[in-house]
Amino acid sequence: MRILSLCLIVLLFSACDQSSSSTDTCGDNVADVGEQCDGEDLGGVTCISLGYYTGTLSCSSNCTLNISECVGSGQCGDGVLNLEHGEECDGTNLDNTTCEDLDYYEGTLACNDGCLFDTSGCIGLCGDGEVTHDEECDGDNFNGLTCADIDPDYHSGTLSCDSDRCEIYDDDCNWCGDGILNGPEQCDNTDLGGATCHDLDATYYNGLGTLTCDGTCGFDVSDCRFCGDGRIDGTEICDGDNIGTNPTCGQMGYAGGSPTCTACGAIDYSSCNDWVQISAGFSHTCAIDSLGGVWCWGEGTYGRLGTGSSSHATSPSSVPLPAAAVSVSAGTSHTCAVTTAGEAWCWGRNNYGQLGTNDLVDKNVPTMVYGTSAFFTQIAAGLDHTCAVADDTKVYCWGNQETGKLGNCYDTGTAQIPSVVQTGCGGRITHFFNEAVQVAVGNGHSCARTRVDLETRLYCWGSNSSGQLGINMNAGADQYVAEPARVIDSYGAYLTSSDVSLGAAHSCAISLDGTTQRVYCWGGSAQGQVGHGLTANSLSAVTVLVPPGDPAGTLNNGHTLASGANHVCVSNVGDGFYCWGDADFYQLAGGSNVDSLFAIPATLISGAVAMSAGQSHTCWISQGRIFCVGRNDYGALGDGTTTNATTTATLALIP
Repeated sequence: MRILSLCLIVLLFSACDQSSSSTDTCGDNVADVGEQCDGEDLGGVTCISLGYYTGTLSCSSNCTLNISECVGSGQCGDGVLNLEHGEECDGTNLDNTTCEDLDYYEGTLACNDGCLFDTSGCIGLCGDGEVTHDEECDGDNFNGLTCADIDPDYHSGTLSCDSDRCEIYDDDCNWCGDGILNGPEQCDNTDLGGATCHDLDATYYNGLGTLTCDGTCGFDVSDCRFCGDGRIDGTEICDGDNIGTNPTCGQMGYAGGSPTCTACGAIDYSSCNDWVQISAGFSHTCAIDSLGGVWCWGEGTYGRLGTGSSSHATSPSSVPLPAAAVSVSAGTSHTCAVTTAGEAWCWGRNNYGQLGTNDLVDKNVPTMVYGTSAFFTQIAAGLDHTCAVADDTKVYCWGNQETGKLGNCYDTGTAQIPSVVQTGCGGRITHFFNEAVQVAVGNGHSCARTRVDLETRLYCWGSNSSGQLGINMNAGADQYVAEPARVIDSYGAYLTSSDVSLGAAHSCAISLDGTTQRVYCWGGSAQGQVGHGLTANSLSAVTVLVPPGDPAGTLNNGHTLASGANHVCVSNVGDGFYCWGDADFYQLAGGSNVDSLFAIPATLISGAVAMSAGQSHTCWISQGRIFCVGRNDYGALGDGTTTNATTTATLALIP
């Protein structure tokens, strides 16, 4: 084997390229055509690739391979038994092992080409399933014998075979069925010896169930009733996995899973899957459960629910993704999610390439975003564009480029695959926008938070038709910025931010003002969505106000934001929940349909750990369940109906 390998190498190296340069010389440390090797250049050949176990290959001065240090390391086929290299044998060297040593009855043992024992010449083995030599049986092979052949008194039962000695055992043969209780029998036909279910085990309910005798004269307790048998009997509320007609996890508002039955007397729903993330779109809603599963419900036009059709759904429907999701965002007519694999998947309307699939075709099932190797961590879907943050801290956007909302220096056309947000668009050299930790999108603009050292900066780009960029630039239909610009407050100072959320044409952020987390908004305020007590637009960030007469004056202690198309909600640390803006469909969660120019208590929201606001509805997660209020034309509230929720929040339910 070794000689053949070496010959092949010689032949390969000797197949000279007639066009090779005349300057190729032995000794230049380059294995040229015609050389097996040259100095340290062995052409990738090693002792192991030549069939030896170990050793060091070198190159001779005449540029041929020197295998002298390989030969002594041994190889399969050299007749030497190398046990340390896994050889059982080598050629005729069987290490004095015979078929009998391997538990065969007779035969001739051989060695195969891989230096392992070849037992094909060995004959007979207890356990091979064949009854040979002095065996009575082998495995399940009894040569046709039954219990009755062993003893005529046996009329049923099963023979067994000793796996070590291949001898028949009749321990499982029995004699019963004559109606007489005898020997090892527990019962015989109807003769139970007076026993009942409860006599056998006190855990069996007294008076419930019937004890019977099986065909082997043993007690059959299958009809005896007890807590744990999976059947609901007597006063039981549940039993094992059987909860009867009681609500399932989904019917209790959880994201599926199985409840636990406690002592057959109570159902514990703490084992159900919780909802952990929520995103409200224009007229549909999506969420992530504690296992990373994505669910969507509401309007299904254009396939925005990702369930394979354009049908509407009034209850959460599972969305098929290849891996668990870490981020989901419901836009106007499309939806996107990011999985644990860092992949972005989108579905729904694609008239501007907002799905990032390198085409303009709508998708009714998740389709992976095309054209990038970025590892995404968070995603945001808007009216007709999408942006995402990657682990390289860059922001990627795709879809409609009008008004510069993709931040890639362009303001017309579409980007059907992700493009990186850039700065320096007016200069000779542009730079990637880095250090991003969060991105949010509206109808025609986008904003992102960055972290530089300990400072969290806020940038916006795109349309400034209502002042939604917060850069104190004159607003108008033709006013836009195609690259990130820092947001400033009404005093001209740059705004820092711990959270940012965008509506159709307004923006809001939470910023640390001294030791207070204040809520700021800017942009369009026709329905009071800026929360500064006016319907006038604001070109720069202003603090959100509470109603006159409240000594606090401004909305403080902000924690997380949720912006709908024209309304905003915020959770405050230790101070409840507030909403303001458009209330046409009671989406401010305060039981009123009157727009509010100030932040007012959202009395329907309690214990929320996550919130999201859509076009005309608001949803939140509390104790692992999803509650919603507002418009429900297409079932966006997920409660199984199309009835609006006004003064009472509804619970999203899985049928």
